Amino acid sequence: MPWSRPVVAFGETSNEGDGPGGGQSSVIRGFNARRSSPTFAPMTTSIRPFEPRDAVALRQCVVALQEYERVIDARLRPGEMMADEYCDVLHSRCRDARGVILVADHDGEVAGFVCVLAEEKFTGLDDPPGNYALVTDLAVLDPFRRRGIGRLLLDAAELYARDANANELRISVLSRNAAARSFYLAKQFEPYLEILSKSLINCD
Repeated sequence: MPWSRPVVAFGETSNEGDGPGGGQSSVIRGFNARRSSPTFAPMTTSIRPFEPRDAVALRQCVVALQEYERVIDARLRPGEMMADEYCDVLHSRCRDARGVILVADHDGEVAGFVCVLAEEKFTGLDDPPGNYALVTDLAVLDPFRRRGIGRLLLDAAELYARDANANELRISVLSRNAAARSFYLAKQFEPYLEILSKSLINCD
Protein backbone atom coordinates (compact mmCIF):
# COMPACT_ATOMS: atom_id res chain seq x y z
CA MET A 1 0.00 0.00 0.00
CA PRO A 2 1.39 3.46 -0.86
CA TRP A 3 2.44 5.63 2.02
CA SER A 4 -0.43 7.99 2.77
CA ARG A 5 1.39 10.67 4.75
CA PRO A 6 1.12 14.16 3.23
CA VAL A 7 4.31 15.56 1.72
CA VAL A 8 5.76 18.45 3.70
CA ALA A 9 8.22 20.90 2.20
CA PHE A 10 10.83 22.94 3.99
CA GLY A 11 11.74 26.46 2.92
CA GLU A 12 15.42 27.35 2.89
CA THR A 13 16.84 30.38 4.60
CA SER A 14 20.39 31.66 4.48
CA ASN A 15 21.20 30.35 7.97
CA GLU A 16 19.65 26.91 7.64
CA GLY A 17 21.32 24.43 9.95
CA ASP A 18 21.41 20.67 10.28
CA GLY A 19 19.70 20.42 13.65
CA PRO A 20 16.07 20.82 14.65
CA GLY A 21 14.86 24.32 14.04
CA GLY A 22 18.02 25.21 12.15
CA GLY A 23 16.38 27.69 9.82
CA GLN A 24 13.78 25.31 8.39
CA SER A 25 10.22 26.60 8.13
CA SER A 26 7.48 24.09 7.44
CA VAL A 27 5.27 25.04 4.51
CA ILE A 28 2.66 23.36 2.36
CA ARG A 29 4.16 21.89 -0.78
CA GLY A 30 4.04 24.40 -3.63
CA PHE A 31 3.62 27.38 -1.33
CA ASN A 32 6.35 30.03 -1.25
CA ALA A 33 6.58 32.11 1.89
CA ARG A 34 6.35 35.86 1.39
CA ARG A 35 9.57 37.82 1.79
CA SER A 36 10.37 41.52 1.59
CA SER A 37 10.74 41.21 -2.18
CA PRO A 38 7.49 39.98 -3.80
CA THR A 39 9.46 38.36 -6.67
CA PHE A 40 11.65 36.19 -4.42
CA ALA A 41 10.68 32.51 -4.18
CA PRO A 42 12.66 30.51 -1.58
CA MET A 43 13.94 27.12 -2.61
CA THR A 44 12.25 24.16 -0.94
CA THR A 45 13.13 20.59 -0.12
CA SER A 46 10.33 18.03 0.09
CA ILE A 47 10.50 14.36 0.99
CA ARG A 48 8.35 12.20 -1.25
CA PRO A 49 8.13 8.57 -2.42
CA PHE A 50 10.32 7.47 -5.32
CA GLU A 51 8.73 7.74 -8.76
CA PRO A 52 9.89 6.07 -12.00
CA ARG A 53 11.19 9.41 -13.27
CA ASP A 54 13.69 9.37 -10.37
CA ALA A 55 15.49 6.23 -11.61
CA VAL A 56 18.52 8.03 -13.07
CA ALA A 57 18.90 10.22 -9.99
CA LEU A 58 18.57 7.23 -7.66
CA ARG A 59 21.35 5.50 -9.56
CA GLN A 60 23.49 8.62 -9.23
CA CYS A 61 22.94 8.62 -5.48
CA VAL A 62 23.89 4.94 -5.20
CA VAL A 63 27.09 5.54 -7.18
CA ALA A 64 27.99 8.52 -4.99
CA LEU A 65 27.34 6.58 -1.78
CA GLN A 66 29.42 3.63 -2.96
CA GLU A 67 32.32 5.85 -3.99
CA TYR A 68 32.20 7.61 -0.63
CA GLU A 69 32.43 4.28 1.17
CA ARG A 70 35.19 3.08 -1.17
CA VAL A 71 37.38 5.80 0.35
CA ILE A 72 36.92 3.96 3.65
CA ASP A 73 37.16 0.43 2.23
CA ALA A 74 38.96 0.24 -1.12
CA ARG A 75 37.87 -3.39 -1.61
CA LEU A 76 34.31 -2.30 -2.44
CA ARG A 77 33.25 -2.49 -6.06
CA PRO A 78 33.18 0.77 -8.03
CA GLY A 79 29.79 2.45 -7.96
CA GLU A 80 29.33 2.32 -11.73
CA MET A 81 29.81 -1.46 -11.66
CA MET A 82 27.20 -2.21 -9.03
CA ALA A 83 24.62 0.58 -9.23
CA ASP A 84 22.12 -0.93 -11.69
CA GLU A 85 21.89 -4.26 -9.91
CA TYR A 86 21.87 -2.56 -6.52
CA CYS A 87 18.89 -0.37 -7.47
CA ASP A 88 17.04 -3.50 -8.62
CA VAL A 89 17.79 -5.13 -5.26
CA LEU A 90 16.49 -2.09 -3.37
CA HIS A 91 13.17 -2.23 -5.21
CA SER A 92 12.94 -5.98 -4.64
CA ARG A 93 13.63 -5.65 -0.93
CA CYS A 94 10.98 -2.94 -0.67
CA ARG A 95 8.43 -5.27 -2.25
CA ASP A 96 9.36 -8.14 0.06
CA ALA A 97 9.62 -6.23 3.33
CA ARG A 98 6.97 -3.52 3.01
CA GLY A 99 9.56 -0.90 2.27
CA VAL A 100 9.75 2.42 0.51
CA ILE A 101 12.37 4.57 -1.19
CA LEU A 102 11.96 8.23 -0.28
CA VAL A 103 13.73 10.98 -2.18
CA ALA A 104 14.62 14.52 -1.19
CA ASP A 105 13.26 16.76 -3.92
CA HIS A 106 15.08 20.08 -3.87
CA ASP A 107 13.23 22.40 -6.24
CA GLY A 108 12.80 19.64 -8.79
CA GLU A 109 16.22 18.03 -8.34
CA VAL A 110 16.76 14.81 -6.39
CA ALA A 111 19.23 15.74 -3.65
CA GLY A 112 19.34 12.38 -1.89
CA PHE A 113 17.37 9.33 -0.85
CA VAL A 114 16.66 6.92 1.95
CA CYS A 115 15.43 3.33 1.72
CA VAL A 116 13.55 1.94 4.71
CA LEU A 117 12.07 -1.53 5.16
CA ALA A 118 9.21 -1.78 7.64
CA GLU A 119 9.17 -5.55 8.04
CA GLU A 120 12.70 -6.95 7.87
CA LYS A 121 12.60 -10.40 9.45
CA PHE A 122 14.90 -11.65 12.17
CA THR A 123 16.38 -14.83 10.75
CA GLY A 124 18.70 -16.37 13.34
CA LEU A 125 17.56 -18.80 15.98
CA ASP A 126 19.40 -16.63 18.50
CA ASP A 127 17.63 -13.46 17.29
CA PRO A 128 14.52 -11.94 18.86
CA PRO A 129 11.24 -13.11 17.33
CA GLY A 130 9.37 -11.04 14.78
CA ASN A 131 10.39 -8.15 12.54
CA TYR A 132 12.19 -4.84 12.73
CA ALA A 133 12.44 -1.75 10.53
CA LEU A 134 15.71 -1.19 8.70
CA VAL A 135 17.22 1.80 6.95
CA THR A 136 19.29 0.11 4.24
CA ASP A 137 20.74 3.25 2.66
CA LEU A 138 20.82 6.99 3.19
CA ALA A 139 22.67 9.38 0.88
CA VAL A 140 22.77 13.09 0.13
CA LEU A 141 24.63 14.31 -2.96
CA ASP A 142 27.59 16.63 -2.38
CA PRO A 143 26.03 19.86 -3.72
CA PHE A 144 23.15 19.53 -1.24
CA ARG A 145 25.02 18.63 1.94
CA ARG A 146 25.02 20.71 5.13
CA ARG A 147 21.43 21.84 4.52
CA GLY A 148 19.73 19.44 6.94
CA ILE A 149 18.53 17.15 4.13
CA GLY A 150 19.98 14.02 5.72
CA ARG A 151 18.00 14.76 8.86
CA LEU A 152 14.82 15.25 6.87
CA LEU A 153 15.34 11.90 5.14
CA LEU A 154 16.08 10.02 8.36
CA ASP A 155 13.12 11.62 10.13
CA ALA A 156 10.86 10.60 7.22
CA ALA A 157 12.19 7.04 7.37
CA GLU A 158 11.45 6.88 11.09
CA LEU A 159 7.96 8.26 10.53
CA TYR A 160 7.31 5.62 7.87
CA ALA A 161 8.48 2.89 10.24
CA ARG A 162 6.26 4.21 13.03
CA ASP A 163 3.27 4.38 10.70
CA ALA A 164 3.91 0.72 9.84
CA ASN A 165 3.81 -0.12 13.58
CA ALA A 166 7.47 -1.16 13.71
CA ASN A 167 8.85 -1.40 17.24
CA GLU A 168 12.50 -0.94 16.36
CA LEU A 169 14.47 0.90 13.67
CA ARG A 170 17.99 -0.20 12.78
CA ILE A 171 20.73 1.23 10.58
CA SER A 172 24.25 0.01 9.89
CA VAL A 173 27.37 2.12 9.47
CA LEU A 174 31.02 1.47 8.69
CA SER A 175 32.98 1.91 11.90
CA ARG A 176 35.43 4.27 10.21
CA ASN A 177 32.64 6.50 8.90
CA ALA A 178 32.89 8.78 11.92
CA ALA A 179 30.62 11.50 10.53
CA ALA A 180 27.73 9.12 9.82
CA ARG A 181 28.18 7.36 13.14
CA SER A 182 28.06 10.65 15.05
CA PHE A 183 24.97 11.69 13.08
CA TYR A 184 23.10 8.48 13.94
CA LEU A 185 24.08 8.65 17.60
CA ALA A 186 22.82 12.24 17.72
CA LYS A 187 19.51 10.95 16.33
CA GLN A 188 19.27 8.60 19.35
CA PHE A 189 20.38 5.39 17.66
CA GLU A 190 22.40 3.20 20.04
CA PRO A 191 25.19 0.71 19.29
CA TYR A 192 23.81 -2.82 19.24
CA LEU A 193 26.16 -5.23 17.44
CA GLU A 194 29.77 -4.81 16.39
CA ILE A 195 31.50 -6.88 13.72
CA LEU A 196 35.25 -6.92 14.29
CA SER A 197 37.56 -7.61 11.37
CA LYS A 198 41.16 -8.84 11.24
CA SER A 199 43.13 -9.12 8.01
CA LEU A 200 44.84 -12.47 7.49
CA ILE A 201 46.97 -11.22 4.59
CA ASN A 202 50.68 -10.84 5.40
CA CYS A 203 49.85 -11.54 9.01
CA ASP A 204 52.67 -12.95 11.17
